[in-house]
Amino acid sequence: DQLGEREVLAAGWHGQEEGYHWGKPSRINAGIVLYDLRKMRERNFTADTVRAAAVGLRKGYKNFCVWDQDIINALDVDLYPHRPDGSRIRRLPCRWNLIPAMG
Repeated sequence: DQLGEREVLAAGWHGQEEGYHWGKPSRINAGIVLYDLRKMRERNFTADTVRAAAVGLRKGYKNFCVWDQDIINALDVDLYPHRPDGSRIRRLPCRWNLIPAMG
């Protein structure tokens, strides 16, 4: 599948809406992330990530390290739900985040 018109990235998620663990948002798993770089450039995604980092730090999320997973979760919880066009993150099914066992 291609990303929808408004979506700039797709990432695995933990299958729960109320995903706060370790004192910070943690619905999205950044183990597998697909990025649409063209859309990210067109929509100034860098500014979104800087705003998400500032929000996470300002809210005092516990152990918020400004890594990719923390930023993506802050985007998902704090920034994108308030956009008139909705979230820019597509949630991938859990099967995207599985690694087959060798044996």
